[in-house]
Amino acid sequence: MLADADDDLGVKLERALLRKPDSASKAAALHLAGAASAFAVRLCRLLSKLGSREESVTALLPTLTVDDSRTRRAAARALGNMQDARIEDALLAAWEKATAPEERKVLADALGKTGGPKALRALSSAEPRGDALLDKKQTRAKLAISRTIARGDHAEIDTSRRPKVALPIVWRCRDGLEEMLATELADFATRKVTPGRVPGTLESPLTLARALEPRLALSLAFPLPELRIGKAGLAATIVAAILSSDAAAVFDAFTPKGTITVRLSFTGAGHQRALA
Repeated sequence: MLADADDDLGVKLERALLRKPDSASKAAALHLAGAASAFAVRLCRLLSKLGSREESVTALLPTLTVDDSRTRRAAARALGNMQDARIEDALLAAWEKATAPEERKVLADALGKTGGPKALRALSSAEPRGDALLDKKQTRAKLAISRTIARGDHAEIDTSRRPKVALPIVWRCRDGLEEMLATELADFATRKVTPGRVPGTLESPLTLARALEPRLALSLAFPLPELRIGKAGLAATIVAAILSSDAAAVFDAFTPKGTITVRLSFTGAGHQRALA
């Protein structure tokens, strides 16, 4: 049905298939080989939305070498949204063979998302093709790869760890649901609630995974002591908060290794809502 559907029906069918990701990915991967151009493009898009799955990557890799350029571009876009050790080499092989600017633009985007040192060398040594947009995409891809390499290993949050020290924590919920949420969080020694906020304490043997369970909670946070902006300015005050012992206790509790990236969100800041 997906092969013959018009655009509107195709979108609806994709949404339905996304509700059954395991079955959908296996079926899409099975039908991709030999599929006609329009159908293959839809399958690549579906596999991309289903995320990094071994069967998806295995099906998409040979699709980078089919005769139809539209299908090759769709496969490259999909692989650019996935993580697998095989992807970089396959995209680089396609990059070396590609001559059409449109195809190289898509490959540059994909390499920027998934590539490492080899991709950076290939993009840096590529000769100019006289296409301003292609040059721009190559520059962006090189910058993205350089930043990824510079960051090193990303820290991952381990929600199963028990904090070594008691940590203050605050859950946010819709107004009027505070008491119900506090009841659900009784084991966190919740204190007096305020509109939309339920404060408590996270300490062993409780885990962050347990703190994330309540469905009434919209989000949670670990509050830091209030810091006043002194003569040094806002930037210095923010750095001081991030480097404080209170912040370090949270980082040490749930991100035991890797490079930590900090995102700063502002309330009522207009266009600039965050920095990373």
